[in-house]
Amino acid sequence: ILAHTDVLMLFPCPIFLGDYLASQVKLRDGFELVVDPHSCTNVCFRFIPKKLRDLERNEEFWQKLSQVAPKIKEKLTIDGTLMIGYQPLPHKNLSNFFRMVVHAIPHQTNASMDHVLNEIQRCGESA
Repeated sequence: ILAHTDVLMLFPCPIFLGDYLASQVKLRDGFELVVDPHSCTNVCFRFIPKKLRDLERNEEFWQKLSQVAPKIKEKLTIDGTLMIGYQPLPHKNLSNFFRMVVHAIPHQTNASMDHVLNEIQRCGESA
């Protein structure tokens, strides 16, 4: 018989996975949270390729960055490795960013969250 804590370790709560994903976004070069703190299982973040990281954050920067998420999503979809949504929030003056909603089913793990970021980074460096 498994103890309650053992079950939680086998099946992490989506809220905790959202916390894990947000913490990893904060730690990784090129990633940044769009909404901090994140909201429950919703983690909104962007990936900034190396070629854009040292640029001044002016209108030209934001225009270039707004093209990154769609290019990454296209590569991920073609490669068949990941499906993730992106969206802008023009009324808040936010260009395209990724919005990951962590679900309980299918079962997710910290490794699943790492896979999301690894794949975005892999595709994003050439975006």
